[in-house]
Amino acid sequence: MSGIDKDWKIFFLNGKPEMIQVNHWVGEEQINYTGHRNTIRTFTNIEGRIRCILPDENVTNIPFSEGEYIELPKDIDAMLDYGSKIAQDFPFVRIDYFYASEKLYLGELTFTPGSGFEVLNDELQIELGSILNLPKER
Repeated sequence: MSGIDKDWKIFFLNGKPEMIQVNHWVGEEQINYTGHRNTIRTFTNIEGRIRCILPDENVTNIPFSEGEYIELPKDIDAMLDYGSKIAQDFPFVRIDYFYASEKLYLGELTFTPGSGFEVLNDELQIELGSILNLPKER
């Protein structure tokens, strides 16, 4: 599908939305070896206030600043509602959405972002870690 310029990823902890990651694709539509375009990743609270910015290493022009707000998609309420229903049985899940031809699509469910190696700023890692309740036994 063409015309997709952002990937919306909502982090659900204990069934509740806690953070939104927005992948802003930049530059030409050249695909690198991983199959992803050059990206600026912004991590926001549920209202869209930027808490952390992680650009790809070769991205130099970053049009965002921590503390600023990004415009949330028109279907954010539906994304949060659908996601809360899906996430209710998981201690943690990231639910990814994208738009194509003015339609909202569910992309994937991710249980270990970055294969468990994705690093956010210390403040966010501590905050999210303090919210997450992992089951004691299975």
